[in-house]
Amino acid sequence: MAKTQKGSDASIIVNQLTINQVNRQAMDIGKFKDALKSAESLTNPNRTLLYDMYTNALLDPHLKAVIQKRKLPILNSKLQLNTKNTKLKEVIEKYTNTIEFDLLLHYILDTRYWGHTLIEVIPLDTENMKFEYSLIPRKHVKADKGIVVKTSTDSEGIDYVNGNYNIIEIADIENLGLLSAATPCVIYKRNGFGDFAQYTEIFGQPIREGIYDGHDDIAREALKRDLTEMGSAGVFVHPEGTRINFIESKSQSGSSDLYDKLIINCNNEISKLILGNTLTTEVGSNGGNRSLGETMKESELDLINADKKMLINVLNSQLIPLFQKFGIAIDGEFSFVENINLRDRIDLDIKINSACPIEPSYFEETYGVPIMKKQDNAQDSKKLFFSRNEKSFFEKLYHLFS
Repeated sequence: MAKTQKGSDASIIVNQLTINQVNRQAMDIGKFKDALKSAESLTNPNRTLLYDMYTNALLDPHLKAVIQKRKLPILNSKLQLNTKNTKLKEVIEKYTNTIEFDLLLHYILDTRYWGHTLIEVIPLDTENMKFEYSLIPRKHVKADKGIVVKTSTDSEGIDYVNGNYNIIEIADIENLGLLSAATPCVIYKRNGFGDFAQYTEIFGQPIREGIYDGHDDIAREALKRDLTEMGSAGVFVHPEGTRINFIESKSQSGSSDLYDKLIINCNNEISKLILGNTLTTEVGSNGGNRSLGETMKESELDLINADKKMLINVLNSQLIPLFQKFGIAIDGEFSFVENINLRDRIDLDIKINSACPIEPSYFEETYGVPIMKKQDNAQDSKKLFFSRNEKSFFEKLYHLFS
């Protein structure tokens, strides 16, 4: 690896930006449609309003949970650099276990949901593989023009395509991401929660009724004051001889079941969008159907594998060239370490060994099993002797192998 630091003379974009606070105004479908039209404009596309709505939508617990469910298997997988350079491989392994690298992976995976991602790589100490990864605020990126604007309302900005910048850019310029489909579900769901809360407030507590003599205004005021001070439950004060009725729609529009169904359906749509199914997040009427659940899990794994492929492509096609720009000689490519069930690996190794004998050191390195030196009185000099304190499946491996 090179000892000199290169590429640090590039200007840093994030230091030139003026960041505005997220607009947290109440969302409705009308505002979402306006934001979508603004983002899809053919003459002057602007995603500022849409991205503010995305940020608001991500406060939804269910949406956040299913996104994490799709991302975490990838973030918990181990990355490796395929190279014959042992020293470089060890350095990269240490580098991939840093908080900064995890943050980079988060940024790349979030592209699926936002549609576009621009990351600035800032070299701090290339000799020790120390970098800072800054997400360029998406509201400041005009991907169609290849510029970053200093304020989200500007029309001209920094040309990150042709300038001397250390940039990683991911996704199709016209892609609005999965959040464009998830946000309407969140809006309907929140409105349902709001109506449900109002319904609970009105009908969830007993309503106190006060009746007074229609000609006694003093009694009316005193009765109203006394009932109001008793608590927050609903109060009706009316003169004697009048009647108050509560009439609910025959379609059960005032029933709590209707709100429950709306919220559940919105959650199901979000689950299908992000994970490709609902059975891995919710227990429904088919909760006991194991084969159906396994099929749904397979569709979820297909999406996760597609994300893995995208991630590896970005690391190999964009991050490694930046390393080389910084003077770090990388002679390999990133890949995920395959997670094979230990019992399956043992069975596979035994089958391979029956056809082509494997060096005993392989078993020690692969399974961490101490191997005793062959005994003089052993009938078969190729027989392996494992220490007695190993687990039962290692003992099984010994018996099968012998």
